[in-house]
Amino acid sequence: GQPVFLKIDIEGGEFGLLPAIRDIVADPLVTAFVSFHSKMLRHALVAADAEAWQQPYIDRHLAVLDSLPWTRRITLQDSQKVTRTALERALRRRFRFPEELLITNA
Repeated sequence: GQPVFLKIDIEGGEFGLLPAIRDIVADPLVTAFVSFHSKMLRHALVAADAEAWQQPYIDRHLAVLDSLPWTRRITLQDSQKVTRTALERALRRRFRFPEELLITNA
């Protein structure tokens, strides 16, 4: 019943963790600050298969987008509110994803 602040900065592990804890992050008492390490993910995928890294890269990011509580306020590090559509568009067009997101109720 108490507010919780959750900081996730686990050097690429966030891509597996966020889908697994989606119910925790959706809880209105939880404020979550997440750092994303997309470059680390990309390097690992390129090392595994330099010719076919793009689709797994997009899929891992889409899994994160699917796990975020879009009924809550999600902002970039500059406090600009973002939408799933905008993030997915940047991901698909330019393989871009924010370095940090803040999930709050405010």
